[in-house]
Amino acid sequence: MEQEELTAKENCKNLENRLRMQAEKELNEDVKHYQINVPSSSTAVSQKSATWSNEERWKILFAFQRYGRNFRAIAEVLETKSIDQIKGFYLTMQTEIDSIENSMFILLGFQMVNECMLYYEELANKCDPYRKRLV
Repeated sequence: MEQEELTAKENCKNLENRLRMQAEKELNEDVKHYQINVPSSSTAVSQKSATWSNEERWKILFAFQRYGRNFRAIAEVLETKSIDQIKGFYLTMQTEIDSIENSMFILLGFQMVNECMLYYEELANKCDPYRKRLV
């Protein structure tokens, strides 16, 4: 059973790394997109909404993890938000963001834990508890 647990833990680590790399790739693509398509100041101002979509929240949290408190770099990634809006978001969520910066990056933890739980459940369904081996 220890081997299955080690395999499951390794699968969870691999999943976390894949998700982290995917998020980093998306951030890099956003930066490249911004560098290619720099919006004019008049269109950029009109696009900046005061509300935050779920996608924007995820992106900004990834951006804080990657760029720290470099609000200008984050504003380049999040084209729909101004530097002042990003600073406001940071001040509102400062405790959570700082805890992310000071600990392992666990924003994707819920998704990873859910997938790991499904893996363990599948593994448990395959295991014969009386013989302690896979069936």
